[in-house]
Amino acid sequence: MTTQFSAADLDQAFLLRITTPTYYARGLAYADQERVTLETVESSRVSAQVSGSEDYTVELVWRDGALHGQCDCPIGQCGDFCKHQVAVAIIWARATAHAPASKRGKRGADAAPASDSPEQVLRQWLSTQTQQALQALLLELAGNDTQLRRRLLSQAQLAIAPLQDWRKAISTLLGRKRFMDWSATIAYSKQLAVLPSLLEQARQRDPVAALDLHEYAFTRLLTIYEDVDDSRGDLGARLHALGHAHLQAAQAAGTDRLCERLFALRMLDQWDLLRPLSDYAPLLSPADIGRLQHAALKVLQQEGSGPTRRLLAEALLEDTARCGGSVDAMLDFFGRNCASALEHLEMARRCSEHGRQRQALDWLERGVKVDPKDTRLLAALAQAYLRDGFPEDALQVRWKIYLLSPSEKNYLALREVALLPDSWESWRESALQALEAKSVPRYIDTHDTRIRLLLAEGQHQRALELAADQTHKLPLGTWERLLPAAETCDPAAALRICHTVIDIHIERTDRQGYVAAIGLLPTLQRLYQQQGEQGHAAFEAELGRLRQRYRVKRTFIELLDKKFAAGIKKKLTIR
Repeated sequence: MTTQFSAADLDQAFLLRITTPTYYARGLAYADQERVTLETVESSRVSAQVSGSEDYTVELVWRDGALHGQCDCPIGQCGDFCKHQVAVAIIWARATAHAPASKRGKRGADAAPASDSPEQVLRQWLSTQTQQALQALLLELAGNDTQLRRRLLSQAQLAIAPLQDWRKAISTLLGRKRFMDWSATIAYSKQLAVLPSLLEQARQRDPVAALDLHEYAFTRLLTIYEDVDDSRGDLGARLHALGHAHLQAAQAAGTDRLCERLFALRMLDQWDLLRPLSDYAPLLSPADIGRLQHAALKVLQQEGSGPTRRLLAEALLEDTARCGGSVDAMLDFFGRNCASALEHLEMARRCSEHGRQRQALDWLERGVKVDPKDTRLLAALAQAYLRDGFPEDALQVRWKIYLLSPSEKNYLALREVALLPDSWESWRESALQALEAKSVPRYIDTHDTRIRLLLAEGQHQRALELAADQTHKLPLGTWERLLPAAETCDPAAALRICHTVIDIHIERTDRQGYVAAIGLLPTLQRLYQQQGEQGHAAFEAELGRLRQRYRVKRTFIELLDKKFAAGIKKKLTIR
């Protein structure tokens, strides 16, 4: 019978099993000092705020018979059950213990309604307070909390300030550019939670001025972001949300200068925080798209443009072509600056994206002339030949790729093309024989590679025949791939391979190897079972051989005895 969890069971003995005495003592002090504010309380979950050196968010959940906790303090981020989590657990236990037990009537009657959560109690109490009392309470809290004071001041300034002073309110909230470590960045990101509501308040008063304010906040926050340690990504998430919200701000403003605004922002957005240009397209006229394209080309043609700015301009140039701009102008610019194999491949991609398949093929063929050994270019060229109905040309290109890099992937790609003219048998023999050519990289082991290629193709029997040649030594990975193939078509070979793999693992002389060897023994047992009655004795003999041969390897013998106890014969079911 499973015992139902109760937070009242989170006593000292329980907590000391999952945390240190030091964390427990400090957490108890926090609880006694009333630094914990419970936010949501459920039967198996609680969330709370703990006032330490900063305000920290804590969540505890009882799941799978254990207490799981999260806290955004540095200790909690490392996975330890910190003092803040201890404090919340203690307060949760006290609240549960002091809560009145639910009552039941007759059998089957419903339990009494659960008590309100702390948040509900707080809301109900606040609703009964006068305006003067709430004002006094907020001023008192703001006097003791710098972040809250800054937040309230920003909202107050924005509510009463003339339009030209709105920027000052946002500037007060954002602060100056400075380095922040990861914990300070987390706290700063929490402070910015109010920013969307401030911008929404501005939008309700004046949408165009609010758009100016939105773009000011975005660009200023981008500058701040450059110098902070955002390891957890909190500030990046704020920036991403702010960038995505720019489209809604632009829609509300209905400005006729969106083209210029968008260009300025795109030249700063190196992290792709804004929505794609296609999302803005309904707000832009064809002339706007043309101006954006012209501005991007102007940046690219200017000498002295930094690499980041050039990359942003190139991305914008491609986006304008996707949104109705001149495809010819885009292709002309990139074509004039095309030199490397990768640039030729990118030109082919751009042409294909806009339905210009013949031009794409031309760029691929030109790229192969620039770098005849670039397998990315060759693979794209083979695909283009297949698409255009030239399987023989594609086959020749695939053969060249295979010779440059005789991998399983390239072997199977060659096979796929060779099957079209129904000539794979001869091509297979040529491919296997070509491994001995001088042009093949020296790091290629011919014998091992042949076996791997045959296994990849499904030619298991032939691969096993090659593996039986004891004049060549195979790596462990190849033996492990051969084992399941042998089980399906040659049980005797499977037995030999299983013995080999087990011995190789044991000879690694580490625990990981021993565990892998023990894990293969059930497979060995199953293979022996297929021999009938004599299989049981053969398997027991094999266990004895392993114990005798590796008797000095105490860790292995302990693991073996744990899995197959010495002297205990296990009855095998003959299948």
